[in-house]
This record gives sequence, C-alpha cells and structure tokens, in this order.
Amino acid sequence: MIFFLLGAVFLVLASGNSVEVDSEGTVLIEVEANAADGLQAALNGDVDVNTVLLYTSFQVTAVTEVLQASVLIQGKCSEVLASAGTLCEIDAGGQTRIFSVGAGRNLTLHSLRLLRGYTSSDGGAVLLGENSLLHAYECSLQDNVAEGSGGAVYCEKRASLYFSRSEVIRNSAGKSGGGLAGSENATLVVRDHSYVSQNLAGGHGGGIGCYDSSDGGSLAGGGCDVYLLNHSIVSNNTAGNGGGIQTWWGSATSNVGLVWSVSNVRIAGQSSVSNNHARTGHGGGVNVYLGVVEVADHSEVANNSAKACAGNGGGVYVFLGNLTVVDSSRISGNCASGGGGAYGYWNTYFVVANRSSVSDNSAGNIGGGFRSKGVLHISNYSSVNGNTAPFGGGIYSDSFAYSYHCWWLKTFVWVIPQEEVEALTDCTYLPPVVLVESGSTLSGNSAVSGGGVNLKTAETWLSVTSNSSITDNFAESSGGGVLAARASIVTLHGSSEVSRNTALLSGAGMELEKQAILTVTDGSVAGNHAVYRGGGIHASLTNTVNIHSSVLRGNTAKEGGSLFVARSTVRLAGAELSGSTAFVSGGGLYADASEVVAVNTTVTGCVADGKGGGGMAIHSSSNVTLQHSMIQNCSAAKGRGGAITVVNSELRVSSARLEGNTAGDGGGAWVEGAASEVQLLEACFLANAAARFGGGAGSAAESERGMRLEGCSFSGNTAILAGTALYFETPRSGLSLDKLAFEAVDEQRDEQERAFIFLETSAMMEDDAGLVACASCSFHPESAWQMSTRPFSAVLMQGGHPVQNLSMFSGSDIDPPLMFVILDYYGHPAALLAGITVSATVVNSTSGVYLGHRAVM
Repeated sequence: MIFFLLGAVFLVLASGNSVEVDSEGTVLIEVEANAADGLQAALNGDVDVNTVLLYTSFQVTAVTEVLQASVLIQGKCSEVLASAGTLCEIDAGGQTRIFSVGAGRNLTLHSLRLLRGYTSSDGGAVLLGENSLLHAYECSLQDNVAEGSGGAVYCEKRASLYFSRSEVIRNSAGKSGGGLAGSENATLVVRDHSYVSQNLAGGHGGGIGCYDSSDGGSLAGGGCDVYLLNHSIVSNNTAGNGGGIQTWWGSATSNVGLVWSVSNVRIAGQSSVSNNHARTGHGGGVNVYLGVVEVADHSEVANNSAKACAGNGGGVYVFLGNLTVVDSSRISGNCASGGGGAYGYWNTYFVVANRSSVSDNSAGNIGGGFRSKGVLHISNYSSVNGNTAPFGGGIYSDSFAYSYHCWWLKTFVWVIPQEEVEALTDCTYLPPVVLVESGSTLSGNSAVSGGGVNLKTAETWLSVTSNSSITDNFAESSGGGVLAARASIVTLHGSSEVSRNTALLSGAGMELEKQAILTVTDGSVAGNHAVYRGGGIHASLTNTVNIHSSVLRGNTAKEGGSLFVARSTVRLAGAELSGSTAFVSGGGLYADASEVVAVNTTVTGCVADGKGGGGMAIHSSSNVTLQHSMIQNCSAAKGRGGAITVVNSELRVSSARLEGNTAGDGGGAWVEGAASEVQLLEACFLANAAARFGGGAGSAAESERGMRLEGCSFSGNTAILAGTALYFETPRSGLSLDKLAFEAVDEQRDEQERAFIFLETSAMMEDDAGLVACASCSFHPESAWQMSTRPFSAVLMQGGHPVQNLSMFSGSDIDPPLMFVILDYYGHPAALLAGITVSATVVNSTSGVYLGHRAVM
C-alpha cells in the first residue's frame, strides 16, 4: 500500500501501484504501511492533511484514535474499477468503531461504505464529539452495532450530522437510535434522496433517536433536532418507542428556574417515514416528547404501527408539543390502539393545512385518524378521510386533567412567556378544540360511535366553518358524522355542511348527549340516514340546539327525519327543514319532552310514513312555539298530522302558514292526548287534505286544558269523510273557536259530511263537556255547510251573527235515541239561528233541538 501527500491531498493507493505526481514544489511522501495505518496517520494529524482520497477498500481491526483535524475522506473506487457508483469500503469486521471525531472537528465522507463497526458504548461506526460536524455524501453505513445509542452514528452535545444521497441500513443500538442518534442540542439532517432503513433500537428511535444514553431519560441540556428533507426516507425501522424517529425534550437551569426546550422533527420535500414499528410503546413512525413535528411539501408518514397496533400514535405520537402537516402532505395507513394517524397527549397543537390529508389510518380503540388532547386545526382544503376506530373514526378529542395541566403550565417554560406563567394563579382550564375550516373535509371515516368526530369528554369544542364539510362517515351505533357529549360545544357555520353520513342507531349527522350545545348558522345538514332516530341531528339529555339561517334537507330516520330532540331545547330561526323522511313519525322534527321555538322557519316536503307528523311530531310534554313560519307540502299519508301532530304536549302557533299538507287525519294538524294544549293564532290553513277526517286540522284530544283557534283562516282544505276545515272527535269544554274565516272548495257545498267543522263524540256529556264556541266566524260561500255533528254533541254559537246551514245528522240507528243540543250560550235571540237541519234515521219524542239559554239534557 502506498500513500502520497500532494499539498493538502493525502492519497491511499493499493499496494504495488506506481504513482507519479507533478509536485510543483510539493514534497511527496511515500508511506510503507497498510491502508488503515496510513488513513489513521492522516486522521491523527501526523501529516498536514485536509483531504484523503481512497482508491481501495480495506479493513480496520483496531480502535482508531480520535480525529483531531478537520478532514475530507473521499472514495475513488469507482474510478479505479471503472464502475459508476462503486463505493470504497471500510470494514471494521465487528471489532471496532471506525471513526471518532474530536470536539469541534469536522469530518466529511464521500463515496464510502462503513461496514460492521462496533462499540460497547455509543456510535457503532462514527462517534461525533461535542460541537463537531459530520458530512456524508453518497455514503452507506451498514450493519454497525452500538450497545449504547447510535448504531451507526452518535452525536454528542451540540454536534451535527448531514447525510446527502446516503443510506443508513441494518444498524442496531441497544438503547436509542438504531441508525442515528443525538444528545442534547444535536442536529441530525438526512436529505437529498437519502434513506434510513431496517435499523433496530432496543429503546427508542429505531431509525433516528434523540435520547440521553446514560440515564435513559431527558436530555440534560436541551432537545435535539431531526430533519428529513428532499425525497429522503426513514423506513422499516423498529424500536420500543418511536419506530422511525424519536426525540426527547431538553432541560436547563436559567435565572427564571428550570427551562425546558423543545425538540424539532421536520419531514419535508416529498420525504417519507414509512413502515416503521414501535415494538412495545408509542409512535410507530415518529415519537416526540415536548417538541414540534412538521410534515411538509408533499411528504408523508405512512404505514407505521405502534405495538402491533395496540400502542398509541401509529403514525405520530406527540407528548406536549405540536404537529403540523402542510402543503399536500399526508399521514396515512398507520395503525395503533389510540390515534391511528396521530396521538396528541397533554396540551398539543395539531395542524393539517394546505390540501394535506390524514387518511386510511386505523385504531383498535379510539381516534382512527387523530386522538387529540389539545387543539386540532384542519384548514385550507385539507382532509381527514377513510380512517377507522371503535370510537371516533376520524377524530377523537378529549380533555386532560386540571391538576396536570396547571402543573405543566407552571413548571415548563417553553413556549409560554414567563410573565404569563406567573399570572396563572387559578390555572384556568383550557378545553380541547377541533377546528375544521376553509374548504376542509372529514369524510369516509367509520366507527362504532362518532364516525367522523367523537367529542366524548367534558367541554370539548368543534367548529366547522368556511365551506368545510363532514360527509360520508359511518357509525355502527350513533353519531355518523359527529358525536358530542358532556357539555361539548359544536358550531357549524359559514356555508359548511354535515351530509350523507349514516348511523345504524341515532344521529346520523350529529349525535348530542349530556348537555352538549350545537349551533348551526348558514350551514347545511343534508342527506344523512339514521336507522332509528334523528337522521340529521339527534339530541338527548338536556342539550341545546340552535339552527339559524340554515338548511336541514333530505335526512331520513325512523323518527325525526332531520331532527330528533329529547329533554332538550331547540331554537330555529330562519331555518329550513325540507325533503326529509321519517319512517314512523316526525319527518322534519320530532320533539320528546323538549322545548322548541321556531321563528321564520320553513318546513317543506317532509314525510312521515307511519304514525304521523309529516312536518313535526310533538310528544311527551313538549312545548313548541311556531311563529311567522310555514309548513308546506308535508305528508303523513298513513297517519295523522300532515304538517304537525301533537300528543300530550303544548303547541302555540302564531302568524304561521300550513299549506298543501296531506295526511290520513288532520291534513294540516292533528292533536290528541289528555294533556295537550294547543293555541292556533292567526294561522293560515290552505289546501291541506285528509283522506279521512280534518282537512285543515283535527283533534282527538280529551284535554281539559283546551284548544284555542283565533284569527285563523281555512281555505281550500279537503277531507274525504268529514270536517274539511276542522274535525273534533271528542270536543271538550276548553275548545274555543274565535274570529275564524272559512272558504269552501266547490265540491263540499252540498255534502253535509264535508261541512267546514265536524263534531263527533262517543260519550255522554257531563257539565260543559262537548261545548264548541265559535265567535265572529265567517263562512264563504254562505250556502256551504258550516257545521256537522254526530250524536251526543253540543254546539255553542256566540257573537250575534246569523248561523246558516247548520247540519246536524247521524247516519245510523242509535240506542239510546239521538239528542242534539244547540245552545245560544250568551242569550242571543234564537231567531239568529236559521236554516237548521236535523238529519237522523231515528227521531222520537225524546230527540230534538233545544234553542235558548243553556239547555239541560
């Protein structure tokens, strides 16, 4: 072996070669030694060298001394062998570390392969001293072993390494960093089509790890930074935690006390962390404690796993730190128990922005895409799609303990200004937040509950805004799009939508539980399907629902096609409920023991295929107010109440319009139940139709609380059997008709059964039972039949206006004999009653019509 020194260039040649060099005054030195000795001489500084050119491969068998000079070592084997890409190999044979770089020195490697280095401490192939620097270009570090950390390379304090067009493969470390490792404030850069692959760490960071090797804990002086840039790859690595990359926080003491510093991981320039595995813990791809992870510029974290999908953070695990996924980057195909794509623990801040995605990840327990215990911000046409988990297919967001949160804020000074920390006397609780905005989507995710988003713990916030959407998600039970519980707050606004989600139980669009609050403003809940209740929205257990200037359209469910509320409060203002279907009751809305106020609201084209309430079904002590609103073209063909059905509840309608609705009974509205109380004030019933009774409205209520109609108009309503405008099956004393206007359609003029008002009772009257009051009512045309009754009915006429064409008839034999009573209750002259017709098949001496003051039967 022959070595030549040319100026600052040191040549290492194969033995027997003859080299002539034009020295131009430079002294040529011939070294009679083997290649390893010659290389060591150069590195020791025995000769004044800053560049070493290797033209041959060789082995080293003894521990090299610490490099005390800044040197470039460049392999030239490809020139000798005339084979492009051939690397000169330095093989330690598993006997020794290959290079040790002294503090503050620089080592540059070019076109070399470092093989089978070994150390019982750190840095199997290369150990970088404090403040030193390693550049590796077109190099390969393979099959090196460190019993400590850094199977291939270990960086001590503030050291830096830069790998370009290089590979780090099949290395192993007993502790951290199977391929590359760094201590406090170290910088590790892998770039330009480099890759770190098939490395193994017994502790943390299968490919790259920043972790203190001496005590297995935090870095005593500060965190380290890892950069994966420009088409570089970390893949198929394995460790206990952080299968691909692991970084740990750093700490130091300053004049303000203990200061904790962050570690940074940046993955950018179409780079990838993929197919890595965290064997026993968290972070299959990346695991960061008190740090910042950035995935940028078309990069990805893909197909990683944590603890055979039983750990947390299949793609990324962040403890007290930030994750940013931007610029068309993605986290995909990862798996874990919690947070298949990413898991944020304690006060994390996650961002997915600029057309980036979190997709096709899975979790065995919670959060297929994300589990977040802090802020999750999805923006600028980004997406969370195709993820799966039992709870929170796309996102699972929950809170952290008050005491821990306060302790961290007061203890760790890292991003919070010191003066703000000192001001935290009560440690105000900051709830977790999920923000979806600027055209972003949560789609195609699936779960047992909360297919898109699951907000399961106290006071979590979800905001969907600026043309964003939660769509095509699926839940085996409830909350196809969103499940919100325990005082969670959900807002949908800015032309955003929750659409085409499915739930096999309830709340296909959104499921609200336990004091959750939902506000929809300028939004849409459309095309969702629930098998049981609340196709669009299901709210139970003291929730609050506010719908403002928004649309609930085309939703389906067994009950409450668009909206089902139980023991909750609803405010509708400028809302539209349209085209929704309930297979039993409440096509647009089903209220159960709830309070509903609807103002300037339209319910249109909704259908109830079963019991009734095409537009609204109001049940079980609910209290509903409908003002300046419209219910039109709704249907309950097989049941009752085309627009509204009321059962044992309170309904107040004012200045509203019920038009074009159809039902079996009560084309416009139907009331029943002993506890019902209904007030219809200045309502317009137009062109509603009933296949049986009560074209405009009907009642079978036996309520003493009353039914009041005042200032209403009935026009063009039809009923096939009886009561074209109004039908009362069991009129009670509380029934009040005042200032009503009736207008007939042509075919009802000559048929008694189709009179405007039809009264029917099947029980003997007691006291005032069965009285009907109609004050200042008008009928058009006057020739139309105004009122028809069946046996045991009583009609009370008020107001002093002539009542004409009053039909009282029965179509069958009845025993005991028929009895009809007409009462002029306020003593108006009997002469005002004209054109009265009594029609019965049985008439005897005990039957008749009584005119005068309060007749007694």
